[in-house]
Amino acid sequence: MDGDSQKRDHDRKQVVKTLATLPDYQRPQPIFCEGPDSIPIKETGIDLLACKVINDDLERHNNVVPLETHWFLNSKRALADSGLPTPKCVTITVKDFPTNAQSCCAICIGSGLDSFVISDDCTGTRGTWLKEQSQRIYGALKSHPLPFVLKNQATFGGAGTFIVKTEEQRQKIIDDLGKGFLSRLLSSVNADNSHLEPATMLLSDMIQNPIGDYGITFFVNKKGREPVFLGVSKQMIQDGTAWVGSTIDYRQQNELRLKFETLTNQISEWLQSYGYVGPAGADVLEDADGFHVVDLNVRTTGSCCLPLLRKHFTSRQLYVASAFSIDIQQRRDEFLGMFKSEFQEGRMCVVSWYEDQDTGSSLAELVIGGEDDDELRELMDRVNETSKSVTF
Repeated sequence: MDGDSQKRDHDRKQVVKTLATLPDYQRPQPIFCEGPDSIPIKETGIDLLACKVINDDLERHNNVVPLETHWFLNSKRALADSGLPTPKCVTITVKDFPTNAQSCCAICIGSGLDSFVISDDCTGTRGTWLKEQSQRIYGALKSHPLPFVLKNQATFGGAGTFIVKTEEQRQKIIDDLGKGFLSRLLSSVNADNSHLEPATMLLSDMIQNPIGDYGITFFVNKKGREPVFLGVSKQMIQDGTAWVGSTIDYRQQNELRLKFETLTNQISEWLQSYGYVGPAGADVLEDADGFHVVDLNVRTTGSCCLPLLRKHFTSRQLYVASAFSIDIQQRRDEFLGMFKSEFQEGRMCVVSWYEDQDTGSSLAELVIGGEDDDELRELMDRVNETSKSVTF
């Protein structure tokens, strides 16, 4: 086999090895292909696709939810305008879109298709548009009262979210945007996607004194049916915005289900109004005034596995669990050997694992269980001693 074939074979073996621990009746049958544009729909008898990450190449297939609708429901602008209880928000929109590069100046024409990013040296209408839109965004950032939270439309796991409490933080974000991020974001707007507002930015009020930080996971049924409650976890956040994992207490789930029942139904009804059916997650802050939905993840979430493993853990008298990622300089078998008893006892599970065949390093998603918070924290600390922090 050539290098590419060997890598594909290695990738397949990684997936198969992870799934091999499941009994036959639970084990999914993965389909391997080169990408979303080469899914063997007819050959495998697939009627509909349900995606987690939206990709243009999926448009040729039949999807459970139309891709543009799915993208819209995951956008921060949609949540801001939803009518759901969410922090007050100011929206900074982009006017129009830049012309095609081949209709602009010599610099843009010369760049061809090598880069979609508008050059700072552009002397045509694209450069003028970029400067005008950049100044509008910088102006809004400079004048908005502190504190606030800045988000763009494509946040994921906290990436793209910035908490601004001081003038120093405000200036740092403006400086960071000027290092190429804002130019790249604005350059992504074109005639085909401008209606989706990919470069819209939002400035929202910050919840100052939260007394709770929750991740609600549920399944949205067809319109007219109530959602299926899966679970409520507490989020592990690093540096204020970066999601690094979640923890769940199975003993509290009935109480939390009742606590968030009205809010979960509200969110579900809003998603149903757009024809959505599928898994969803809501990040919710609680303060003295009530609940505030600060993010909606209309897809499977990082904590979705926790409620689904409830019976596995509680049948072993493990009543708390945590899901998180690790980045280690070890191969899978070496790591499993270090925690052999924990895996044999069922207090540690591999959700996903990828081992680099050249370096021997690994990226993995684990779920671990404990009798109580102290036991869970002790095992988490032992695992983290072997791992670099993984943030999203």
